Amino acid sequence: MSKPIQDFSFGYFLLKNYSKFFIRKFYKTTTVIGLENIPEGSPVIITPNHQNTLMDALCIIYNVHNRAVFMARADIFGKSKLITNTLRFLKILPLYRIRDGVKQLKNNDTSFEEAVGVLEDRQKLVVLPEGSHLGERRLRQLKKGVARIAFMAEERNNFELGLQIVPAGLDYSHYINFGARFMVQYGKPIKVLDYKELYQENPQRAMAALMDDIRNAIKPLMLNLDNEAEYEALETINNIYINDLYNGQQHKRKFKQQQILEESQQMGEKLLKFAETASPLYADTRLWALDFKALLKKLDLRYWAVAHDHYSVAGIAVNRLLQVICLPFFAVGYLTNILPFWLPVRLTRGIKDPQFLSSVRFVISVVTFTLFYLIYLIIMLIAMPKFWMALVASVAIPYLGMVAFRYYVWFKKTTAKARVNRFCRKKNADWLKLISCRDNVLKVVKEL
Repeated sequence: MSKPIQDFSFGYFLLKNYSKFFIRKFYKTTTVIGLENIPEGSPVIITPNHQNTLMDALCIIYNVHNRAVFMARADIFGKSKLITNTLRFLKILPLYRIRDGVKQLKNNDTSFEEAVGVLEDRQKLVVLPEGSHLGERRLRQLKKGVARIAFMAEERNNFELGLQIVPAGLDYSHYINFGARFMVQYGKPIKVLDYKELYQENPQRAMAALMDDIRNAIKPLMLNLDNEAEYEALETINNIYINDLYNGQQHKRKFKQQQILEESQQMGEKLLKFAETASPLYADTRLWALDFKALLKKLDLRYWAVAHDHYSVAGIAVNRLLQVICLPFFAVGYLTNILPFWLPVRLTRGIKDPQFLSSVRFVISVVTFTLFYLIYLIIMLIAMPKFWMALVASVAIPYLGMVAFRYYVWFKKTTAKARVNRFCRKKNADWLKLISCRDNVLKVVKEL
């Protein structure tokens, strides 16, 4: 019989802390709010929204103290014993859904028993209540698995366990890109004991009430554009507004991600009400937004680039001159880091689900960067006469890689600014229409 999944594992301890180091490097900024809302020394179920596959779990592990056991959809376990054992080592339990087959649902009994054991041991359990990921900033219908586990645990302990459920909201500035920004907010805990009387009267009503309260607690912690039919238009309008509000600089460190989220939420609420009107003005705004998004892709531009109609020619020239001067540093950093940077991208080209890209690339990067830097260290130790020289050179290589990456982003942005100026100078028809769509959208939303 295998030991309880929540038990301490030295291998897991090392891997968790090693991965935390890479999380800090993968994201430009990581913001954690409300960590004090997670009770220590008490059984807790954490319920975050689910938008970015494995990265959602990693970003919870990154900031939660001690160990946390996750429940994940059963289909990722596959039929391989190696995969099953690996996921168990990572403290992940399978959660079966109807889509896995009605006969498979009975397997939840074993998983739920183990989940209750985690809570009885006063450890943390993380359940993604939406059941599957979706790369959209909206909260979908929650599954009842959380409520079943919670009431099972409390009922078994005569409602004296003290179980609390902590809602969490995850927010990414970009789901895939290296160097994006990440934030998690933890809300006030919900005490399962408060539902005791209702559960004893009517278990189904109690579970429904608990899930409704969990959903309502998650919504303020994320951007929830809760209109599936109009989601694409609403997200684009919101992005246009935020991009204009911050002059295309919303991804810079000087702006707090929490503030940007709050402003997005405020506009999001207005847009949801606006969409409900189904007015001719909304229909026009929706069309402008969708045309804007299509033209942005056609012209190969990002939102930040169209925050201005043109850029300083002198500024672009100065940047190009500095880029020529800094080119040797880029070349060294690029050549010494090209393989570990390139391999994760190359090996994930066949992945169709964009939300899996960041997760798989992250895992591959942890392996490739570790191996390559270890190889570099061995080479330096052999090639250099002094140990300290080899150590300094080995530490310098990854930092040169970061310099090369930042140079690459700097170069790409300068090129985009030059392209904007060229579109403006030549009065490109698509560019003029794009700017017209942007201005029309902004004129409407600023009056909402």
